[in-house]
Amino acid sequence: MKTFADRLNFALKNAGMNQSELGKLVGLKPQAIQYLCSGKGKASTKSFEMAKALNVDPAWLTEGKGSYNNLNNDIYFFPILSWNDVVDYKTIVPKSYSTDFDKSLCSQDNYSKLTFGLKIENDVMQSDESPSFAQGSYIIVDPETEIKNNRFVVVKLSKNEIVLRQLIIDGGNKYLKKLNSKYPDGIVSFKSSFVVYGVAREIVQKI
Repeated sequence: MKTFADRLNFALKNAGMNQSELGKLVGLKPQAIQYLCSGKGKASTKSFEMAKALNVDPAWLTEGKGSYNNLNNDIYFFPILSWNDVVDYKTIVPKSYSTDFDKSLCSQDNYSKLTFGLKIENDVMQSDESPSFAQGSYIIVDPETEIKNNRFVVVKLSKNEIVLRQLIIDGGNKYLKKLNSKYPDGIVSFKSSFVVYGVAREIVQKI
């Protein structure tokens, strides 16, 4: 079962549940479940709720990892911030905890307490190769993850510009890279005035 739709249909069958019943349990319309089962949609944060309702491992349902019934019900929630709020994440994140899937991103990985989510608002970091940060997708950002070569960082370039870029470290020099080749200035030198606020750890698709 290579696709999310294959695994979802398999889990529904084994649970003896139809699409409408699953939709009611997770707060989605039957059409949304049908869309996911058809193979047109991709996994989203609702997938964790679906996995719990179907009594399957969320990692198996969303990514095909692990075993179908190797259950791990620990799910961690991280608030979605606006890009303008990133500069104040240390103050905002502790006050913004929520298990509301519309306000948070969730993961089976327990990142640091100040971890937050962001919505990708353009296609600057979209690529034909993986990883690709498509416009409209979300990222989980951990401020305490070690900053290393080739990691994707949320960085302030100027007072009003906070972006996601790939960090390139070559010898003693640092650079920031855009993944989408259609944009000019694909690689720029890392200036001392730039501020890194965290490392992107996961890409999340919402429906």
